[in-house]
Amino acid sequence: MADNPLYEPDTVEEWRERLPLLRPLEVPDVNHYTIVMTPPGAAAVAGEITQHLAASTPEHLDDGPGPTDGAVPSGAVPKAR
Repeated sequence: MADNPLYEPDTVEEWRERLPLLRPLEVPDVNHYTIVMTPPGAAAVAGEITQHLAASTPEHLDDGPGPTDGAVPSGAVPKAR
């Protein structure tokens, strides 16, 4: 599938310039369907999301109560039951 990329390199570079925080990632042997519909593609997506969340989570949130103990994060509105 590398011979027929979903986005041409020039298009990726254009968007990288427009969105400096964009982190394009080439995932071999997937297309726009299999990137989310197959275990290897989904694992690549999940890995990137996990890395992003780990890098962007403030440290003070890691030390506090978690969602399993019934605490509601500051500013959050619990859903009505």
